[in-house]
Amino acid sequence: MIRKFLIVLMLVSTSLFAQFQGGTFNNILNLGDHETLELVPGKKMSKEEKAADNLVGDLFGKVGLDTKTNENPLLRLTSFNSTPGQLWKITMVTEGEFVIFNDQYKQALTVEGGSKEVNAKVIPENYQKDAQHQIFYVQRDTVKYRYGCYLISKHSGLVLEYNKESKELFQNKMSEGNSYQVWALSLRKKMRNAATGQVIMPEKKNIFFPGAIIGTTSDVKSMYANWNFINHPTASGIYYVMNSFSKQFLTVPKNEEGNVLTGGGIKQMPYNPNGQLLFHFKSVEGSPNTFIFYIYPGEAGALISEENMLKTVPADPTQKNQHWIMEEGTFSLF
Repeated sequence: MIRKFLIVLMLVSTSLFAQFQGGTFNNILNLGDHETLELVPGKKMSKEEKAADNLVGDLFGKVGLDTKTNENPLLRLTSFNSTPGQLWKITMVTEGEFVIFNDQYKQALTVEGGSKEVNAKVIPENYQKDAQHQIFYVQRDTVKYRYGCYLISKHSGLVLEYNKESKELFQNKMSEGNSYQVWALSLRKKMRNAATGQVIMPEKKNIFFPGAIIGTTSDVKSMYANWNFINHPTASGIYYVMNSFSKQFLTVPKNEEGNVLTGGGIKQMPYNPNGQLLFHFKSVEGSPNTFIFYIYPGEAGALISEENMLKTVPADPTQKNQHWIMEEGTFSLF
């Protein structure tokens, strides 16, 4: 219940459009292989050991300490599975500086030993207030993956990188265009229309094709209906919406003047900085889990489910077919 509340809370706050303030994310993606950052148990504990460990952790936690072993968790990239080990809080500790904290294990990303050396490992450790080697900057990639960001250690000035062969994380010098250094801060969600009960999904027969039509379907369990809501790297509350299977983005059609076409059908397209890719959400009054899906900027245009199609229309919060229920994404290998 707590985990779902945190994620919903982040979506509710999206009308603020503040400079990036951090948030709670259940799907921090590495753009090298599109797998998800996760803490997994590293030591198998008996029920008795785990109960004692939890008791000690709870007692010490009340006085601001944390001696909980938590099975010596390991940092890995894995397929999305909606477990607490994939739920991260990116918390601002001072302006522009963040701690990346896993609430399940009570541990934060840490440069091992406070090293400033290239290739030093990044590991999970108990959070220590003001520890410089646990503080990161979030910097947008302005070259290739503009929807992604670098996570830069304040202590060393080096960036977080994933080594696919060793399956470990380490710090390295920034290398523009290296996708294993770029991260997307996202929530995995399904979007179900409040009027029709259908979910948003690309047409199956063209699932990998740029320009595939986005429709709505009653196949609510389909893995194709999972979407990554990627927070804009420089502003809270604005999202790119990427299909988790095709890795392409919800894209709204424009006319020759660059204005959004009302009544136009929505397609999936590869990332294009000149495309209409950004969206924001506003909760429906009296229904905090239900949202209007606005086209950014402003609140003039919204998305609607009509005749099994996803379309753009003038926004009208009173119309139920413009109301979308955000549901937990489901496990998939993609």
